[in-house]
Amino acid sequence: MNFDKAMIKKAVLRLNGDKQKVILMHFIDGLNYGEIARALNKSEGAVRVIQYRALSELRGFIERE
Repeated sequence: MNFDKAMIKKAVLRLNGDKQKVILMHFIDGLNYGEIARALNKSEGAVRVIQYRALSELRGFIERE
């Protein structure tokens, strides 16, 4: 499947709260888990879980497109 920027942007904008923040901070801003954890006042483990769930949700959004 071919993914274009518009499709990915639309899917990311559908994410809620911390899921969207973590994806943007990691993949757009280039922050590592420690930096994201400090910014969101969460543990690195929590950030990893949020990212995992966000990526799973994104996969679902894109597959349904």
